[in-house]
Amino acid sequence: MRLRYLLTATLLLIISTSFGQIEFKKISYTQALHLAKVEKKLILLQIESDNCLQCNEVAAQGLQSKTIQLLTDEKFICLKTNKIPDELYNGNSPFSFSDSFFGTLFLNEEGSILNIMKLTTSQSSTYEDAIANTINVNKHQGVSIKYLDSIYRQNNNFVNLLNLVRIINNFALEVKQPLIDSLVELAPQDSAKSISFLSLIAECAPDVYSQSYIYIRNDYPVFNEMWYNIPLKTRIQINDRAIAKSLSKAIKEKNIDYAKKVAFFSKSINTNTNEGEKNANKNLLDYFYSVKDTIQYKNAAIAFYNKYFMSINVDSIKRLDNKKKENLDMIAKRNTTKGAPMELRSYTFLPEAEYYGKQLNRGAWNLYMFSSNKSELQLALKWAQNAVAFYQDPDIFDTYARLLYKIGKKETAMKWEAKAVESAGLANRNKTKSEYSDVLKRMALNEENINTY
Repeated sequence: MRLRYLLTATLLLIISTSFGQIEFKKISYTQALHLAKVEKKLILLQIESDNCLQCNEVAAQGLQSKTIQLLTDEKFICLKTNKIPDELYNGNSPFSFSDSFFGTLFLNEEGSILNIMKLTTSQSSTYEDAIANTINVNKHQGVSIKYLDSIYRQNNNFVNLLNLVRIINNFALEVKQPLIDSLVELAPQDSAKSISFLSLIAECAPDVYSQSYIYIRNDYPVFNEMWYNIPLKTRIQINDRAIAKSLSKAIKEKNIDYAKKVAFFSKSINTNTNEGEKNANKNLLDYFYSVKDTIQYKNAAIAFYNKYFMSINVDSIKRLDNKKKENLDMIAKRNTTKGAPMELRSYTFLPEAEYYGKQLNRGAWNLYMFSSNKSELQLALKWAQNAVAFYQDPDIFDTYARLLYKIGKKETAMKWEAKAVESAGLANRNKTKSEYSDVLKRMALNEENINTY
Protein backbone atom coordinates (compact mmCIF):
# COMPACT_ATOMS: atom_id res chain seq x y z
CA MET A 1 0.00 0.00 0.00
CA ARG A 2 2.83 2.37 0.90
CA LEU A 3 4.49 1.63 -2.45
CA ARG A 4 1.24 2.45 -4.25
CA TYR A 5 1.06 5.85 -2.49
CA LEU A 6 4.68 6.56 -3.39
CA LEU A 7 4.07 5.69 -7.04
CA THR A 8 0.94 7.85 -7.12
CA ALA A 9 2.77 10.79 -5.56
CA THR A 10 5.62 10.42 -8.06
CA LEU A 11 3.16 10.30 -10.97
CA LEU A 12 1.40 13.43 -9.74
CA LEU A 13 4.75 15.20 -9.42
CA ILE A 14 5.65 14.28 -13.02
CA ILE A 15 2.28 15.51 -14.29
CA SER A 16 2.50 18.76 -12.33
CA THR A 17 5.95 19.54 -13.72
CA SER A 18 4.95 18.66 -17.30
CA PHE A 19 2.24 21.31 -17.48
CA GLY A 20 2.38 24.94 -16.53
CA GLN A 21 -0.07 27.79 -16.64
CA ILE A 22 0.78 31.35 -17.67
CA GLU A 23 -0.33 34.00 -15.21
CA PHE A 24 -2.32 36.51 -17.25
CA LYS A 25 -2.56 39.69 -15.21
CA LYS A 26 -5.91 41.47 -14.98
CA ILE A 27 -4.55 44.95 -15.60
CA SER A 28 -4.75 47.44 -18.46
CA TYR A 29 -2.17 47.68 -21.24
CA THR A 30 -0.96 51.03 -19.82
CA GLN A 31 -0.50 49.45 -16.40
CA ALA A 32 1.36 46.55 -18.01
CA LEU A 33 3.78 48.97 -19.68
CA HIS A 34 4.44 50.66 -16.34
CA LEU A 35 4.95 47.31 -14.60
CA ALA A 36 7.26 46.10 -17.38
CA LYS A 37 9.46 49.19 -16.90
CA VAL A 38 9.55 48.77 -13.13
CA GLU A 39 10.33 45.04 -13.27
CA LYS A 40 12.48 45.33 -16.43
CA LYS A 41 10.39 42.76 -18.29
CA LEU A 42 8.90 42.27 -21.74
CA ILE A 43 5.19 41.99 -22.54
CA LEU A 44 3.34 38.97 -23.94
CA LEU A 45 -0.02 40.11 -25.28
CA GLN A 46 -2.42 37.30 -26.20
CA ILE A 47 -5.11 38.58 -28.60
CA GLU A 48 -8.13 36.27 -28.62
CA SER A 49 -10.51 35.84 -31.55
CA ASP A 50 -14.08 37.09 -31.31
CA ASN A 51 -15.22 34.65 -33.99
CA CYS A 52 -13.22 31.49 -33.34
CA LEU A 53 -13.59 30.01 -29.86
CA GLN A 54 -11.74 26.91 -31.01
CA CYS A 55 -8.72 29.06 -31.93
CA ASN A 56 -8.66 30.49 -28.39
CA GLU A 57 -8.95 27.03 -26.84
CA VAL A 58 -6.12 25.75 -29.05
CA ALA A 59 -3.92 28.64 -27.87
CA ALA A 60 -4.74 27.85 -24.24
CA GLN A 61 -3.53 24.28 -24.80
CA GLY A 62 -0.35 25.42 -26.55
CA LEU A 63 0.55 27.79 -23.73
CA GLN A 64 0.30 25.02 -21.11
CA SER A 65 3.96 24.19 -20.76
CA LYS A 66 6.25 24.27 -17.75
CA THR A 67 9.00 25.79 -19.91
CA ILE A 68 6.66 28.58 -21.04
CA GLN A 69 5.50 29.19 -17.48
CA LEU A 70 9.07 29.49 -16.18
CA LEU A 71 10.16 31.79 -19.03
CA THR A 72 7.14 34.08 -18.78
CA ASP A 73 7.30 34.25 -14.98
CA GLU A 74 10.90 35.43 -15.24
CA LYS A 75 10.86 37.58 -18.38
CA PHE A 76 7.31 38.73 -19.24
CA ILE A 77 4.22 40.58 -18.09
CA CYS A 78 1.37 38.59 -19.67
CA LEU A 79 -1.99 40.01 -20.74
CA LYS A 80 -4.99 38.52 -22.52
CA THR A 81 -7.50 40.61 -24.48
CA ASN A 82 -9.79 40.38 -27.50
CA LYS A 83 -8.70 43.65 -29.14
CA ILE A 84 -5.52 45.48 -30.02
CA PRO A 85 -4.91 48.16 -27.34
CA ASP A 86 -5.59 51.68 -28.59
CA GLU A 87 -2.20 52.80 -27.28
CA LEU A 88 -0.45 50.27 -29.53
CA TYR A 89 -2.52 50.73 -32.65
CA ASN A 90 -4.13 54.08 -33.36
CA GLY A 91 -4.76 56.49 -36.20
CA ASN A 92 -1.14 57.68 -36.13
CA SER A 93 0.39 54.21 -36.44
CA PRO A 94 2.20 53.52 -39.73
CA PHE A 95 0.88 49.95 -39.75
CA SER A 96 -2.40 48.17 -39.17
CA PHE A 97 -3.63 44.75 -38.18
CA SER A 98 -6.26 42.89 -40.15
CA ASP A 99 -9.78 43.26 -38.73
CA SER A 100 -9.83 39.59 -37.78
CA PHE A 101 -6.32 39.49 -36.25
CA PHE A 102 -5.68 37.14 -33.37
CA GLY A 103 -2.48 35.64 -32.07
CA THR A 104 0.39 36.71 -29.83
CA LEU A 105 2.30 40.00 -29.74
CA PHE A 106 5.65 40.27 -27.99
CA LEU A 107 6.59 43.82 -26.96
CA ASN A 108 9.36 45.57 -25.09
CA GLU A 109 8.78 47.84 -22.10
CA GLU A 110 8.28 50.82 -24.45
CA GLY A 111 5.50 49.05 -26.35
CA SER A 112 7.58 48.40 -29.47
CA ILE A 113 6.79 45.15 -31.29
CA LEU A 114 9.62 42.62 -31.11
CA ASN A 115 7.87 39.56 -32.51
CA ILE A 116 4.45 38.41 -33.72
CA MET A 117 2.70 35.05 -33.91
CA LYS A 118 -0.22 35.44 -36.34
CA LEU A 119 -1.70 32.09 -35.41
CA THR A 120 -2.69 29.86 -32.52
CA THR A 121 -1.45 26.32 -32.05
CA SER A 122 -1.61 23.50 -29.54
CA GLN A 123 2.13 22.91 -30.08
CA SER A 124 3.89 24.36 -27.04
CA SER A 125 7.25 24.22 -28.84
CA THR A 126 6.05 26.88 -31.32
CA TYR A 127 5.35 29.31 -28.47
CA GLU A 128 8.62 28.36 -26.75
CA ASP A 129 10.57 29.17 -29.94
CA ALA A 130 8.74 32.51 -30.35
CA ILE A 131 9.48 33.47 -26.74
CA ALA A 132 13.16 32.53 -27.10
CA ASN A 133 13.41 34.51 -30.35
CA THR A 134 11.78 37.55 -28.70
CA ILE A 135 14.25 37.47 -25.81
CA ASN A 136 17.12 37.24 -28.31
CA VAL A 137 15.84 40.17 -30.43
CA ASN A 138 15.44 42.32 -27.33
CA LYS A 139 18.90 41.37 -26.08
CA HIS A 140 20.50 42.54 -29.34
CA GLN A 141 18.30 45.67 -29.44
CA GLY A 142 16.93 45.23 -32.96
CA VAL A 143 15.66 48.34 -34.75
CA SER A 144 11.95 48.88 -33.98
CA ILE A 145 9.04 50.16 -36.05
CA LYS A 146 8.51 52.91 -33.49
CA TYR A 147 12.10 54.16 -33.90
CA LEU A 148 12.00 54.20 -37.72
CA ASP A 149 8.58 55.87 -37.64
CA SER A 150 9.99 58.67 -35.46
CA ILE A 151 12.91 59.13 -37.89
CA TYR A 152 10.52 59.36 -40.85
CA ARG A 153 8.29 61.89 -39.06
CA GLN A 154 11.34 64.10 -38.41
CA ASN A 155 12.40 63.94 -42.04
CA ASN A 156 9.83 62.45 -44.43
CA ASN A 157 12.18 61.62 -47.26
CA PHE A 158 12.22 58.56 -49.52
CA VAL A 159 15.00 56.63 -47.75
CA ASN A 160 13.47 57.00 -44.29
CA LEU A 161 10.06 55.91 -45.54
CA LEU A 162 11.59 53.02 -47.47
CA ASN A 163 13.27 51.73 -44.30
CA LEU A 164 10.03 52.06 -42.35
CA VAL A 165 8.00 50.16 -44.96
CA ARG A 166 10.59 47.39 -45.13
CA ILE A 167 10.54 46.70 -41.39
CA ILE A 168 6.72 46.71 -41.30
CA ASN A 169 6.76 44.16 -44.12
CA ASN A 170 9.32 42.09 -42.22
CA PHE A 171 6.90 41.86 -39.28
CA ALA A 172 4.16 40.74 -41.72
CA LEU A 173 2.01 43.69 -40.67
CA GLU A 174 -0.01 45.80 -43.09
CA VAL A 175 1.55 49.11 -44.18
CA LYS A 176 -1.18 51.76 -44.12
CA GLN A 177 -2.32 52.74 -47.60
CA PRO A 178 -1.39 56.46 -47.33
CA LEU A 179 2.22 55.45 -46.56
CA ILE A 180 2.37 53.12 -49.57
CA ASP A 181 1.08 55.92 -51.78
CA SER A 182 3.54 58.38 -50.22
CA LEU A 183 6.39 55.98 -50.97
CA VAL A 184 5.62 55.87 -54.69
CA GLU A 185 5.20 59.66 -54.73
CA LEU A 186 8.64 60.17 -53.15
CA ALA A 187 10.34 57.46 -55.22
CA PRO A 188 12.99 58.53 -57.77
CA GLN A 189 11.77 58.33 -61.35
CA ASP A 190 13.82 55.25 -62.22
CA SER A 191 12.20 53.31 -59.34
CA ALA A 192 9.20 52.69 -61.59
CA LYS A 193 11.45 50.32 -63.59
CA SER A 194 13.12 48.72 -60.56
CA ILE A 195 12.00 45.12 -60.08
CA SER A 196 13.07 45.11 -56.41
CA PHE A 197 11.20 48.33 -55.62
CA LEU A 198 8.06 47.24 -57.45
CA SER A 199 8.24 43.91 -55.58
CA LEU A 200 8.36 45.78 -52.28
CA ILE A 201 5.23 47.75 -53.20
CA ALA A 202 3.49 44.59 -54.39
CA GLU A 203 4.33 42.86 -51.08
CA CYS A 204 2.45 45.68 -49.31
CA ALA A 205 -0.72 44.47 -51.09
CA PRO A 206 -1.97 47.97 -52.00
CA ASP A 207 -5.70 48.62 -52.11
CA VAL A 208 -7.34 47.78 -55.42
CA TYR A 209 -7.22 50.77 -57.84
CA SER A 210 -5.24 52.91 -55.35
CA GLN A 211 -2.39 55.18 -56.48
CA SER A 212 0.26 52.57 -55.64
CA TYR A 213 -1.80 49.77 -57.25
CA ILE A 214 -1.84 51.76 -60.51
CA TYR A 215 1.86 52.72 -60.13
CA ILE A 216 3.19 49.15 -60.16
CA ARG A 217 1.01 48.29 -63.19
CA ASN A 218 1.91 51.39 -65.19
CA ASP A 219 4.42 49.47 -67.33
CA TYR A 220 2.87 46.04 -67.85
CA PRO A 221 5.96 44.26 -69.26
CA VAL A 222 7.96 45.38 -66.19
CA PHE A 223 5.04 44.52 -63.89
CA ASN A 224 4.75 41.03 -65.36
CA GLU A 225 8.48 40.44 -65.01
CA MET A 226 8.29 41.47 -61.35
CA TRP A 227 5.00 39.70 -60.58
CA TYR A 228 5.86 36.32 -62.04
CA ASN A 229 9.22 36.27 -60.28
CA ILE A 230 7.26 36.15 -57.01
CA PRO A 231 6.37 32.57 -55.96
CA LEU A 232 2.79 31.57 -56.80
CA LYS A 233 1.87 30.98 -53.15
CA THR A 234 3.06 34.49 -52.23
CA ARG A 235 1.19 36.04 -55.19
CA ILE A 236 -2.02 34.39 -54.03
CA GLN A 237 -1.46 35.69 -50.49
CA ILE A 238 -0.81 39.23 -51.78
CA ASN A 239 -4.01 39.21 -53.83
CA ASP A 240 -6.00 37.81 -50.90
CA ARG A 241 -4.67 40.54 -48.60
CA ALA A 242 -5.37 43.28 -51.16
CA ILE A 243 -8.94 42.03 -51.58
CA ALA A 244 -9.50 41.79 -47.82
CA LYS A 245 -8.11 45.30 -47.18
CA SER A 246 -10.04 46.81 -50.08
CA LEU A 247 -13.29 45.14 -49.04
CA SER A 248 -12.74 46.40 -45.50
CA LYS A 249 -12.36 49.93 -46.92
CA ALA A 250 -15.60 49.53 -48.89
CA ILE A 251 -17.39 48.31 -45.77
CA LYS A 252 -16.12 51.15 -43.57
CA GLU A 253 -17.18 53.69 -46.18
CA LYS A 254 -20.39 51.76 -47.03
CA ASN A 255 -19.34 52.17 -50.63
CA ILE A 256 -21.17 49.59 -52.75
CA ASP A 257 -19.55 50.87 -55.97
CA TYR A 258 -16.07 50.23 -54.60
CA ALA A 259 -17.21 46.84 -53.25
CA LYS A 260 -18.27 45.93 -56.79
CA LYS A 261 -14.84 46.98 -58.11
CA VAL A 262 -13.18 44.76 -55.51
CA ALA A 263 -15.48 41.90 -56.49
CA PHE A 264 -14.58 42.44 -60.16
CA PHE A 265 -10.86 42.36 -59.31
CA SER A 266 -11.28 39.09 -57.39
CA LYS A 267 -12.99 37.63 -60.45
CA SER A 268 -10.42 38.95 -62.95
CA ILE A 269 -7.39 37.35 -61.26
CA ASN A 270 -8.86 33.84 -61.40
CA THR A 271 -8.20 31.80 -64.53
CA ASN A 272 -11.15 29.54 -63.67
CA THR A 273 -14.27 31.45 -64.73
CA ASN A 274 -16.60 29.62 -62.34
CA GLU A 275 -14.26 30.11 -59.37
CA GLY A 276 -13.79 33.76 -60.32
CA GLU A 277 -17.54 34.38 -60.31
CA LYS A 278 -17.83 32.50 -57.02
CA ASN A 279 -15.15 34.71 -55.42
CA ALA A 280 -16.83 37.88 -56.70
CA ASN A 281 -20.21 36.81 -55.34
CA LYS A 282 -18.62 35.80 -52.03
CA ASN A 283 -17.05 39.24 -51.62
CA LEU A 284 -20.34 41.02 -52.31
CA LEU A 285 -22.05 38.65 -49.87
CA ASP A 286 -19.49 39.58 -47.19
CA TYR A 287 -20.07 43.26 -47.95
CA PHE A 288 -23.85 43.02 -47.50
CA TYR A 289 -23.39 41.04 -44.29
CA SER A 290 -20.90 43.53 -42.83
CA VAL A 291 -22.94 46.66 -43.62
CA LYS A 292 -26.02 44.86 -42.20
CA ASP A 293 -28.02 45.10 -45.41
CA THR A 294 -30.10 42.06 -44.46
CA ILE A 295 -32.42 42.13 -47.47
CA GLN A 296 -29.56 42.22 -49.98
CA TYR A 297 -27.63 39.69 -47.90
CA LYS A 298 -30.46 37.16 -47.76
CA ASN A 299 -31.14 37.43 -51.50
CA ALA A 300 -27.44 37.08 -52.33
CA ALA A 301 -26.92 34.26 -49.80
CA ILE A 302 -29.79 32.16 -51.12
CA ALA A 303 -28.45 32.41 -54.68
CA PHE A 304 -24.83 31.86 -53.56
CA TYR A 305 -25.24 28.78 -51.34
CA ASN A 306 -27.79 27.11 -53.59
CA LYS A 307 -25.57 27.52 -56.65
CA TYR A 308 -22.13 26.77 -55.25
CA PHE A 309 -22.74 24.42 -52.32
CA MET A 310 -26.11 22.68 -52.54
CA SER A 311 -25.32 21.41 -56.04
CA ILE A 312 -22.27 19.49 -54.76
CA ASN A 313 -22.67 15.76 -54.12
CA VAL A 314 -21.58 14.86 -50.59
CA ASP A 315 -20.55 11.27 -51.36
CA SER A 316 -18.42 12.27 -54.36
CA ILE A 317 -16.51 14.84 -52.27
CA LYS A 318 -15.91 12.28 -49.51
CA ARG A 319 -14.68 9.71 -52.04
CA LEU A 320 -12.23 12.26 -53.43
CA ASP A 321 -11.05 13.08 -49.90
CA ASN A 322 -10.51 9.40 -49.10
CA LYS A 323 -8.55 8.89 -52.32
CA LYS A 324 -6.42 11.96 -51.63
CA LYS A 325 -5.70 10.78 -48.09
CA GLU A 326 -4.75 7.29 -49.32
CA ASN A 327 -2.30 8.83 -51.82
CA LEU A 328 -0.77 11.04 -49.13
CA ASP A 329 -0.45 8.05 -46.79
CA MET A 330 1.46 6.17 -49.50
CA ILE A 331 3.79 9.13 -50.06
CA ALA A 332 4.36 9.54 -46.31
CA LYS A 333 5.52 5.92 -45.90
CA ARG A 334 8.74 5.17 -47.74
CA ASN A 335 11.34 2.46 -47.35
CA THR A 336 14.85 3.53 -48.26
CA THR A 337 16.03 -0.06 -48.98
CA LYS A 338 14.49 -3.48 -48.62
CA GLY A 339 14.48 -4.53 -44.99
CA ALA A 340 15.43 -1.04 -43.80
CA PRO A 341 13.36 0.78 -41.15
CA MET A 342 10.35 2.61 -42.53
CA GLU A 343 10.69 6.36 -42.90
CA LEU A 344 7.60 8.29 -41.79
CA ARG A 345 6.88 11.75 -43.12
CA SER A 346 4.22 14.00 -41.68
CA TYR A 347 1.75 15.94 -43.81
CA THR A 348 -1.27 18.18 -43.37
CA PHE A 349 -4.54 16.97 -44.86
CA LEU A 350 -7.48 19.37 -45.11
CA PRO A 351 -10.58 17.55 -46.36
CA GLU A 352 -12.75 19.26 -48.96
CA ALA A 353 -15.75 17.93 -47.05
CA GLU A 354 -14.72 20.04 -44.05
CA TYR A 355 -14.59 23.16 -46.23
CA TYR A 356 -18.06 22.56 -47.67
CA GLY A 357 -19.50 21.71 -44.27
CA LYS A 358 -18.17 24.85 -42.61
CA GLN A 359 -19.21 27.12 -45.48
CA LEU A 360 -22.76 25.76 -45.49
CA ASN A 361 -22.85 26.09 -41.72
CA ARG A 362 -21.87 29.75 -42.00
CA GLY A 363 -24.69 30.43 -44.45
CA ALA A 364 -27.22 28.51 -42.36
CA TRP A 365 -26.15 30.32 -39.18
CA ASN A 366 -26.41 33.78 -40.74
CA LEU A 367 -29.86 33.05 -42.14
CA TYR A 368 -30.86 31.73 -38.70
CA MET A 369 -29.74 35.02 -37.15
CA PHE A 370 -31.21 37.29 -39.83
CA SER A 371 -34.55 35.69 -40.60
CA SER A 372 -37.85 34.73 -39.01
CA ASN A 373 -39.40 33.84 -42.35
CA LYS A 374 -40.45 30.18 -42.28
CA SER A 375 -39.52 29.41 -45.89
CA GLU A 376 -36.07 31.01 -45.44
CA LEU A 377 -35.53 29.05 -42.21
CA GLN A 378 -36.53 25.83 -43.98
CA LEU A 379 -33.95 26.61 -46.65
CA ALA A 380 -31.30 27.29 -43.99
CA LEU A 381 -32.23 23.96 -42.39
CA LYS A 382 -31.47 22.18 -45.69
CA TRP A 383 -28.07 23.89 -45.78
CA ALA A 384 -27.43 22.79 -42.18
CA GLN A 385 -28.47 19.21 -43.01
CA ASN A 386 -25.96 19.14 -45.84
CA ALA A 387 -23.32 20.69 -43.57
CA VAL A 388 -23.85 17.81 -41.11
CA ALA A 389 -23.56 15.30 -43.97
CA PHE A 390 -20.29 16.87 -45.11
CA TYR A 391 -18.57 17.29 -41.75
CA GLN A 392 -19.17 16.25 -38.13
CA ASP A 393 -18.47 19.25 -35.93
CA PRO A 394 -20.03 20.65 -32.71
CA ASP A 395 -20.67 24.08 -34.27
CA ILE A 396 -22.49 22.49 -37.20
CA PHE A 397 -24.59 20.31 -34.87
CA ASP A 398 -25.44 23.43 -32.85
CA THR A 399 -26.60 25.42 -35.90
CA TYR A 400 -28.74 22.52 -37.06
CA ALA A 401 -30.27 22.17 -33.58
CA ARG A 402 -31.08 25.88 -33.27
CA LEU A 403 -32.77 25.94 -36.66
CA LEU A 404 -34.85 22.89 -35.72
CA TYR A 405 -35.88 24.61 -32.50
CA LYS A 406 -36.73 27.85 -34.29
CA ILE A 407 -39.13 26.07 -36.66
CA GLY A 408 -40.82 24.24 -33.77
CA LYS A 409 -39.13 20.81 -33.74
CA LYS A 410 -38.05 20.92 -30.11
CA GLU A 411 -37.42 17.22 -29.38
CA THR A 412 -35.22 16.68 -32.43
CA ALA A 413 -33.48 20.00 -31.73
CA MET A 414 -32.60 18.90 -28.18
CA LYS A 415 -31.10 15.63 -29.46
CA TRP A 416 -28.82 17.53 -31.84
CA GLU A 417 -27.89 20.14 -29.24
CA ALA A 418 -26.98 17.32 -26.84
CA LYS A 419 -24.78 15.93 -29.61
CA ALA A 420 -23.15 19.36 -29.99
CA VAL A 421 -22.41 19.42 -26.25
CA GLU A 422 -20.98 15.90 -26.32
CA SER A 423 -18.75 16.47 -29.35
CA ALA A 424 -17.46 19.78 -27.95
CA GLY A 425 -16.49 17.91 -24.78
CA LEU A 426 -14.70 15.18 -26.74
CA ALA A 427 -12.76 17.90 -28.59
CA ASN A 428 -11.78 19.54 -25.26
CA ARG A 429 -13.56 22.73 -26.31
CA ASN A 430 -14.73 23.56 -22.82
CA LYS A 431 -16.03 27.09 -23.47
CA THR A 432 -18.02 25.84 -26.45
CA LYS A 433 -19.38 22.93 -24.40
CA SER A 434 -20.51 25.34 -21.67
CA GLU A 435 -22.26 27.64 -24.18
CA TYR A 436 -24.07 24.77 -25.87
CA SER A 437 -25.07 23.31 -22.50
CA ASP A 438 -26.76 26.63 -21.69
CA VAL A 439 -28.58 26.53 -25.04
CA LEU A 440 -29.78 23.00 -24.28
CA LYS A 441 -31.14 24.11 -20.89
CA ARG A 442 -33.01 27.00 -22.53
CA MET A 443 -34.53 24.60 -25.03
CA ALA A 444 -35.70 22.35 -22.18
CA LEU A 445 -37.37 25.38 -20.55
CA ASN A 446 -39.17 26.27 -23.81
CA GLU A 447 -37.52 29.71 -23.87
CA GLU A 448 -38.19 31.70 -27.03
CA ASN A 449 -34.69 33.21 -27.10
CA ILE A 450 -32.17 30.38 -26.66
CA ASN A 451 -29.12 32.42 -27.72
CA THR A 452 -26.64 33.08 -24.93
CA TYR A 453 -25.63 36.57 -26.13
